[in-house]
Amino acid sequence: MLKRKYLIINIAIFLSLLIIILFSRLFSLSHYFKLQANPEKKLIVVFRNDDIQNFSGSKLELKLFRIFKENNISQTYALVPFEINLLEKRELMKILKEHLKLGLAEIALHGYAHQDLGKRTEFLGRPLAEQFKKIKVGKSYLEDLFKIKIITFIPPFNSYDLNTIKACRENNIKVLSSSNFFFYKDISDIAIVNASALLFTPLSELELARKNGGNLSVFIIYYHSYMGNIYPKDDYYGQMEKLIKYIKSKDNIEVITLGEAGLKYPDYFRERYRIDGWAAKANTLLNFYRQKEMNKKLNRLSICSESNRKITCFIFISFLYVYGALFLIGFLLALFLNLIKRKLVYFISPVLLLIWIVMVKNFGSDYRIGVVDISFLVLAIGFIFNVIISYLTESYERFAPKMLTIVEGK
Repeated sequence: MLKRKYLIINIAIFLSLLIIILFSRLFSLSHYFKLQANPEKKLIVVFRNDDIQNFSGSKLELKLFRIFKENNISQTYALVPFEINLLEKRELMKILKEHLKLGLAEIALHGYAHQDLGKRTEFLGRPLAEQFKKIKVGKSYLEDLFKIKIITFIPPFNSYDLNTIKACRENNIKVLSSSNFFFYKDISDIAIVNASALLFTPLSELELARKNGGNLSVFIIYYHSYMGNIYPKDDYYGQMEKLIKYIKSKDNIEVITLGEAGLKYPDYFRERYRIDGWAAKANTLLNFYRQKEMNKKLNRLSICSESNRKITCFIFISFLYVYGALFLIGFLLALFLNLIKRKLVYFISPVLLLIWIVMVKNFGSDYRIGVVDISFLVLAIGFIFNVIISYLTESYERFAPKMLTIVEGK
């Protein structure tokens, strides 16, 4: 009798979960998420060239810089002020100053010395006073060196926190560029212009964004020019040449710097800030569990700047689909073990939670895999949920007759 009631309850829960999972997957394939053609579309491209420092200044890298001058295209150079003595890079400094004079360069502050102070960060988790001083000193140094005003900050390792935003505000930084894995509420007067593409992003993605979606899409192309010398097979020069040739051939593509983008389109970036953060988390989760088609569709909706409602809806069903499936797996695992040997599940439940706690302790501080950490917890919760149902069912069967006897006796 006990097993029968237990099975009926579990079958009902199983079917409910299965319906939710199937609905979310089928909805992701629906016409609702189809890209909409937009003849009025405008595409902005920003080149964010990180880590101008110790490895910079090779002949190949300087040759790559000349492509921008030859094509009258600007880019943002993220300089590390104190990793080396920048004055020793004479040819590099000469070209940067020349590009500044021609209006083809923006100099951005890229940290202080690009030091890893633990867990791949120079700023995240550091006291406000320390962050303020580093930004102030680094900014002043580069401003004196190039005789310009710096308004853009790019944190090393793409990691920062709320103190970083406060330190930027107090140092009159107007634009911050990182990755989409961070989002904070207090950004009213700071434009967050995050990297959204790589140098090797297929041209097909730019073409897709150029023709579809909302009226404006922005590609922040994040790369390290010095790496062309380290990885010659990747052909950085050839890739950049092909990309710039494509950009020059299209009328509705404009190339500007990070600072210009942040000041010119503050509403766009403010609107996209939180949604891009959740999209990055959903992409990480879908990629980890090899959901390539859903990942691809979410990426297309994001780069084409489809309506926030559509992107938000797709992000929600992505989490619902993956977490729902994991909850169901944990649930079925406990059900299977319960039917074989009931006592075994009471032993496994705390073991699963212990494994998750160890994972969080070792990896939880890594913002890139936070959603993956949670996904393992969801699986454990599914397992424990079935254990609770089993315990409650067993308790009911054990105590219900006694309670009935007591009531009847009264």
